[in-house]
Amino acid sequence: MLMDVFDVDLRTRVYRELDDVFDSKRPLRLKNSRKLGRIFAADRAPLVVSKPLLDSQIASRIIDSFADSRGIWIFREFHSVAKSNLRRFGDRNGFNDLEPVVQSNLSDWRYEAMSEETAQTIRKFLKRGITELDAAALFWFARNQFFFQQRLQNRDDVMLCNYEHLVSEPNSVMQQIYNFVGLSYPGAKIVSDIHQGSMMRGAGIQLDDEIEAMCSDLNQRLIATAQESVDRWSLAD
Repeated sequence: MLMDVFDVDLRTRVYRELDDVFDSKRPLRLKNSRKLGRIFAADRAPLVVSKPLLDSQIASRIIDSFADSRGIWIFREFHSVAKSNLRRFGDRNGFNDLEPVVQSNLSDWRYEAMSEETAQTIRKFLKRGITELDAAALFWFARNQFFFQQRLQNRDDVMLCNYEHLVSEPNSVMQQIYNFVGLSYPGAKIVSDIHQGSMMRGAGIQLDDEIEAMCSDLNQRLIATAQESVDRWSLAD
C-alpha cells in the first residue's frame, strides 16, 4: 500500500518486484549494496523507494549501506496477517514458512539472522502441535521480532508505522512519513485510494493461548513504539 501511495507522487521513483534492484539468482532478494548503489545513483528522482521484500532481517545493514537513506517498517495486526497469509498462499504456507527454522537452513531468508531464542520458540510450538493459523501467526512474530532484534527502535533513520493507523488516518500518517523522509507533502490526493476495507479481517480467529499472548505482547510493543514515531514526526511538533 505504501508503495502505491509513493507511486502517485511524480517526484518519486518506486522500484517494484520485477525491477532490476532484485537479484535474478535469488528471487525477490535485493542485489548487493554495490550494485544497488549504482542503480540508485543513476536515478535523479528526489525520492527513490524500494521494498526489501525478503530482506527485513538485514534491514539495518541495508540502511547503513546508503548515505542519507531512511527505513520505514510497517507492521499489521497479527490475526489479519495470519488469515491473509493462508488465503493468499495456501493453508500450509504457515508451516512452509517455518520449515527453514526447523532445518536451521541459513541459506533461506526465513531463518537468516534469526536469534536462537526465537528459533527455539518456534521449534517448541511445532513439536507440540499447532494449527495452520497458529503457524502463520508465529511467522508474523518471527518477522517482527527482527525490528527489535536489530534495535531499529533506537535509530533516527528508521520509522515504525502502524498499518491500521495508516489505513484509518492516511493523510495524517503520510504527512508524518514525508516529514521523516525530508520531502514536502504533496497533499491528500496521494492517499485518495486508501480505504479501510482491509482492517480487522482477522477478527474472531482463535489461536493457541500461548501464541496469542506472545503475539499480542509484541503487537502492543510495536504499537507503543510506533506512537513514539508519530509524536516525533507529527507536523504539530
